[in-house]
Amino acid sequence: MPLIIFERKVRAGAGMRLDKYLHQVGLGLSRTQIQKLIEEGKVLVNGRTVKPSYTLKRGDEIYAEYVRKEPLKIEPEPIPLDIIYEDEHIIVCLLYTSDA
Repeated sequence: MPLIIFERKVRAGAGMRLDKYLHQVGLGLSRTQIQKLIEEGKVLVNGRTVKPSYTLKRGDEIYAEYVRKEPLKIEPEPIPLDIIYEDEHIIVCLLYTSDA
């Protein structure tokens, strides 16, 4: 899992909430994940911890350090099924399981 270090001096974005700003600049995380990082103290503004609702000012210096988790790999699994009906909008099938 790669360590990500984000540093930025606020120019455009003054007056915006910190969590919303970080989401818009493309940290690669959801806004909820960003809020959690801020609350855990992993995001600093001018060297201090702040709340996710902190209103940014021009010249604020933002520093964030976090680990971006790799997305889960979902592999297809062969399962027995019978297609009863299929058209361009719907498919009806029977699924057989070993829970009989």
